[in-house]
Amino acid sequence: MNEREIKDHLHELIAEINSSEMLKKGEMAFHQQKVATGNMSVYLTKGIGRIYVQPRSIGCDVSLSGKVLEAEMYPFMQKLFEKESDGFIQLNRNKGWAKQPFWRTADFSKVREAIRYYARNYSGF
Repeated sequence: MNEREIKDHLHELIAEINSSEMLKKGEMAFHQQKVATGNMSVYLTKGIGRIYVQPRSIGCDVSLSGKVLEAEMYPFMQKLFEKESDGFIQLNRNKGWAKQPFWRTADFSKVREAIRYYARNYSGF
């Protein structure tokens, strides 16, 4: 899945979520970095954390960003992807911390489910 396809899917999903009764407060928004355009994220305007989606040669990586979101949503992601995370986007071995766990997938329906879960459970913070 290429960057354009992922971006289109994310925009469709955001429109669907924003037009539904899923959110308690605020709305879901999209962000794409200007320099590293493969770094795309969705976030809640009145919520916590972000979910990043980055294209890969086969599928994409979906990652959790934000201390509370990582801690609370990690078990759901393990169950959804049926495995531990594939690694961490931010890793500092010298200081002994790892942040932003990610899961690699070619199944965009799992990315959709993760974002819907995030919208249902973390809006209104």
